[in-house]
Amino acid sequence: MLLLKPEIEAFEPLYRSAVEACLESGLPLVVCTIYNCDIADQEFQTIARIAITAFNDVILRVSQEKGVRAIDLRLVCEMPEDYADEIEPSAIGGGKIAAAIWRAISHG
Repeated sequence: MLLLKPEIEAFEPLYRSAVEACLESGLPLVVCTIYNCDIADQEFQTIARIAITAFNDVILRVSQEKGVRAIDLRLVCEMPEDYADEIEPSAIGGGKIAAAIWRAISHG
């Protein structure tokens, strides 16, 4: 986890700045976390999920601080069929993501 520290420290101010810039438009904003992956190598998948969690912590914390709705894509794409390969959503996963975004913006 210490190896991620410089990356997270670099990501957070950039992400915060991007969210603030989007909010300046006055339009509604919904952010999404980074979805997990479906990697066959279980040890590598565990490492990847830990790394993703560190970045998602920033995304969720900033969304809470700024009062912005967040969609946790780790809860949207949970099944192997949600992925076309190890890291990309399939048509099924993409449909689930689109539906989650539509629900967020239409019931907002």
